[in-house]
Amino acid sequence: MSHIRNLYPKLVVDGADKAIAFYGTAFDAVASDRFAHGDRVVHAQLTVGGARFTIKDAGDGDPAPSDGGAPVIMTLEVDDADAVCAQALAAGAHVIYPVEDHDYGEGHRDRGGRIGDPFGHQWMLIQQPR
Repeated sequence: MSHIRNLYPKLVVDGADKAIAFYGTAFDAVASDRFAHGDRVVHAQLTVGGARFTIKDAGDGDPAPSDGGAPVIMTLEVDDADAVCAQALAAGAHVIYPVEDHDYGEGHRDRGGRIGDPFGHQWMLIQQPR
């Protein structure tokens, strides 16, 4: 299997900026990367102590838990997203979003996709550019 570099949760919320402020106050979370399309946050990274998680506003096929969406999407940073996806599909996963190249602007690019496991959980596969 391709080397897995990191694992962290992505929270889908209604009101990402309010959630970022809440986690900052509640847990001393520090926000770093924040990417938005218009007024919607599509990715914000927060660090609490040595732990990291990300937040995004509901949308783009991701409803918030209050609207029946998945409460957490797990993200795997890997060396080869295509190889990990193929291995997971062979084990019984299904494709939600195919692995492809993404350009998020501001110099942020990656390759990735999303799969669903047989138990109802979603997994983002992210590969940084080589």
